[in-house]
Amino acid sequence: MIRIYFPRTFEGLADYDFILLASVDMVFFTNKQAIWMYRAIDEAGLGGLNTRSVQSMSSAWAGPWVSSPLSGVFPNDAEAVVNSGDYQTERFADGPIIVNDEPGTPPILTPFKGAIENRIFVHGVVTEPRPGSTVYSWVRSGLMQRGDRPGYIAHLFSWEYRNATTFTAMDMVCEEFWRGGDNPYSLDIASNLIWYSTGRDLPEDALMVHALRDLFREFQFRKSTLISMFDFAENFGANTGSIYSDLEVVVQAKSRADQDYLRGDFERSYGEMKDILEGIERLEVEAVELKNSALAWVFLIEWLSVSAALLVSGLTIWQLMIRRTIYREISITRLSEVKG
Repeated sequence: MIRIYFPRTFEGLADYDFILLASVDMVFFTNKQAIWMYRAIDEAGLGGLNTRSVQSMSSAWAGPWVSSPLSGVFPNDAEAVVNSGDYQTERFADGPIIVNDEPGTPPILTPFKGAIENRIFVHGVVTEPRPGSTVYSWVRSGLMQRGDRPGYIAHLFSWEYRNATTFTAMDMVCEEFWRGGDNPYSLDIASNLIWYSTGRDLPEDALMVHALRDLFREFQFRKSTLISMFDFAENFGANTGSIYSDLEVVVQAKSRADQDYLRGDFERSYGEMKDILEGIERLEVEAVELKNSALAWVFLIEWLSVSAALLVSGLTIWQLMIRRTIYREISITRLSEVKG
């Protein structure tokens, strides 16, 4: 997969904005590819994130990472980690997340402090932030003595490397902190991290942006439900041409809201999405009326069919069992007459 999808030239790699090294095994990259990634961060200023501290608790993975020049552009001192007693005795950092809310800390996690602190638990490889790193969160892990805060192990942190901003996380992106099912703000945190690492401004109201993403998801769900209702009504002969045209207008408005979101105009996009969902609600009412109108003929025909069957069967039973119109009394047989 790396051979197929990795950029063929350094310029192709430098066209990207961000490099994610999620618990990777460096032996699968060629020396040229590792050097290109190093140069992309060092020279082109790409942002980056490496996870699992030194990529793994296994020395088979951590060794190639430590010896790679690429590890030097990230804020975790990989060599210090693998030489530490905690790593060599395979002691993991286990405990709840503690958010750094000191003044001046970039608001990557702080808007969500109340929702994640002491509620999200992490199981990660110990870290060793380099001097000059900014720590955004710690794991409160018992009596482990690392750094200037006993029991607090750096969980997510960054530093400035030449023209780039890179991050290290102690856990993997598939674990609780980064999973939407466990952490409802995981996507917001990942987005803030990428925006900050690539030199973009962070949103002034992160919770509004979170609510905006919820509106995007709600739109997709309600749109698919609405189209399903259109298809159902069409099966019974309903004419959905005009309501599809109205839906197309709403979809075009959604495209404008998407563009505003991508430009970073979150407040405008939020207002547009509120109006769009009101339009979807009106279309839902029209769709239900259209469905009911189409089904009214179905119900009428079914009622007439059942009523006709009831009348025919009732009349037949009345003729046969009540009036006995085809009933004939049995006469005495000839054999009976002779014997008599």
